[in-house]
Amino acid sequence: MINKKFYFDIAFWVYLVIFITSVKPAFSINLHSLNWYVETAFMLIGLIGVIYIVFFEKAPNGHHNNGK
Repeated sequence: MINKKFYFDIAFWVYLVIFITSVKPAFSINLHSLNWYVETAFMLIGLIGVIYIVFFEKAPNGHHNNGK
């Protein structure tokens, strides 16, 4: 289940800002640039963080989202 109150979690907003600010540089592919690797890593961290908060993080009331 989706965490319907994900927008109350500050970590969601941090991951979202990281993802948004690193998407464009990550798609400007230059394999000889260290900056490209760093921006791609930050983009993936942001994306994974947002997905984790929305789908796997416990809801604010303490119940798990997966119905168990």
